[in-house]
Amino acid sequence: MITQRPIDFEQIGFFNYVFKKKENLSYLIVAIICSAIVWLVFKYYYPHPNIIFDSYHYVNATVANSFVNAWPIGYSWFIRLVGVFSRSPNFLVSLQYILLNFSLIFFFFTIRYFFCPARWVSLLILLFCLFNPIFYYTSNLILSDTIFTSLSILWVINLIWILVRPGYWMIFTNALLLLAAFSVRYNALYYPVIASIVFLFVRRNIVFKTIGIMLQLSLIGLFVIFTIVKMNAAWGIKQFSPFGGWKLANDALYVYKHSYNRSNYDAPQKLKPLDHHVKKYFDTNKDTIDLFTPDVTSGSYYMYIHPSPLLTYRDSIFGPDDSSLDLEKFAKMGQLYEDYGTWVIKNNLHSFVKYFIWPNIQRYFIAPPEVYTDDINPFSIRTDGLGLATRNWFNLKSISARQSVIDFRHNIFMNYPILNVIIHILFVFTFFSFLFTGSLYRLHSLLVPVVVVIGILWLFDFLFNVSAAAVVLRYQIFISVIEFSFSVIFLGEILNENKV
Repeated sequence: MITQRPIDFEQIGFFNYVFKKKENLSYLIVAIICSAIVWLVFKYYYPHPNIIFDSYHYVNATVANSFVNAWPIGYSWFIRLVGVFSRSPNFLVSLQYILLNFSLIFFFFTIRYFFCPARWVSLLILLFCLFNPIFYYTSNLILSDTIFTSLSILWVINLIWILVRPGYWMIFTNALLLLAAFSVRYNALYYPVIASIVFLFVRRNIVFKTIGIMLQLSLIGLFVIFTIVKMNAAWGIKQFSPFGGWKLANDALYVYKHSYNRSNYDAPQKLKPLDHHVKKYFDTNKDTIDLFTPDVTSGSYYMYIHPSPLLTYRDSIFGPDDSSLDLEKFAKMGQLYEDYGTWVIKNNLHSFVKYFIWPNIQRYFIAPPEVYTDDINPFSIRTDGLGLATRNWFNLKSISARQSVIDFRHNIFMNYPILNVIIHILFVFTFFSFLFTGSLYRLHSLLVPVVVVIGILWLFDFLFNVSAAAVVLRYQIFISVIEFSFSVIFLGEILNENKV
C-alpha cells in the first residue's frame, strides 16, 4: 500500500527529489541520453519533415501572419515564433520533439514523486515515454499534434499539483496552458470543465477556487471573442470556427443518408435549398460511404471529396472551385453548415447514435492510423500554389525518404492500433479494479482526488471524441500517455495489495 511506504512529497521538495536522489538522477540522465540518441538515429533515416494537406494551410497562415484560419491559429503562430530563430524544418520538428520529451519526463517524475510506484512500474512508464515510436513520427510532422500533446500533458501535471500541493501561481499556469492548448486545437474545449472540477475538489478557500475557475474562462472567452472579431474582419462572418460548422455537417451526412427518405421533418426555410440539394444527391448517387470506408480523409469525406453535396452546394453559390480549399468560401459557408448539421442530428438522434456514435466508439478503440500509413503525401512536397509558401518558408525542395524506411513506418503503424486498444482496455479494467478492490481508499488522502479526476478526464475525452468527429490515431496520443501510466500504477498497487 502507498500508505505503508514513505511518502516522498511530504519529506522532500520536488527539485531535490529529482536532482539529489541518485535513482531519480540516473533516470533523468538515461532519459536525456536515450531520447537524444534515438532522435539522431531517427533523423538519419528520415532527414526531412513529414508534410500533409493540413500542414500547408498552417504554414500559409504563418506566412500571411494571419489572425484566423480554417484550423486553430495557435500552431501557425508557433511556427512563426520558431521562425524568428530559424526557418530550418528540422529545427522546428526537433524543437517539437524536445518539448514533447520535456512534458513526458516531467510527467514521469511528477507521478513518481506523488505516487511512489514500484521500480518495475517506473521502468515500464519510462520505457513507454522514451521508445514509443508514435512520439518520433508525430514530432516529425509539421502538424499541431505534438504541441497539443505536450501542452495537454503539462496541463495534467499542473492539475495534479493543484490537487496535492496547490499554490496561487498554479491558477495562472492552468489558465495559460488551457489558452495555449485551446488555440492549438479545439479538442481542448472540454478542458476547462475538468479544470473547474479540480478547483472544486481542491482544499483551498473560496477565493482560490473562484479565481481559478474564472481566470481560465475569462482568457478562453477573450480568445473566442478575438477570433470572432478577426473572422468578421477577414471574411465578413461572425463565427468562431467555420471548420466546426463544416465538420458538423460532414458528420450529419454520414447519418442523414440512412434516414433522409424517412424523415417527417421539414427543414427550416433558410435550410430548405441545402436540404433539397442534399436529398437530390442521395437520390441520384450510389453513396456507400461510412465511417469504416478507407479514404484519404479518414472520416471527412463530405468536406473534401467531390461530388459531396457540401462542395457542390458551395459551388452553386460561388461558382466552380478547383482549388484545394478556398478559405473565404469555406468560412462563409461555415455558419449555414453548422445550422444544417445541428438540425439534421437533432431530428435524427437514433440514426446519429447508430451510424455515427457506435461506429466511432469502435474507431476509438481501434483507431485508424491515417497519416501514419500514408506512404505518399508525407514524403512528397506539393509543387502547386498551395505548397509554394511552405517550400519558400522552409527552403524545401524535397521531403523524400528511402522506400525501405517508408515501408518500415507503414508496417509499424499498420499494427500500432493493436497496442492502442490494449492500452484503452487495460486502463478501463485497472481503473475499475482499483476502485472495486478498495485500493483507492488506501491511498494517501491527497491522492484520491487525483485518481478520480483522471477517471473523469478519460470519460470526457472518450465522450468528446466519439461525438465530435471521426476518431483517428493521432487524436489519442495525449490520452494514451495518461491511460498507460495510470494503468501500470493501478496494476502495481493492486498486485501489491494482493501480496499483503
